Amino acid sequence: GGSLIRPEATGFGAVYYTVNMLEKFGVNSIKGKTFAVSGFGNVAWGTVKKITELGENKRLTDLRVKEGE
Repeated sequence: GGSLIRPEATGFGAVYYTVNMLEKFGVNSIKGKTFAVSGFGNVAWGTVKKITELGENKRLTDLRVKEGE
């Protein structure tokens, strides 16, 4: 899945969607939240990367980012 030019795009979009939905329910940050990501293709990789960037979620440290990132 995802974009051939930007393989992380679909995963990033999933996180942005989640963040916006949480804001609608009064949750203003994903910091400290726990996420479960299934699989580790381009979509999961982009999702984990963006969650880590936005939420600084230390619980994701045992998941690996693609080589070279």
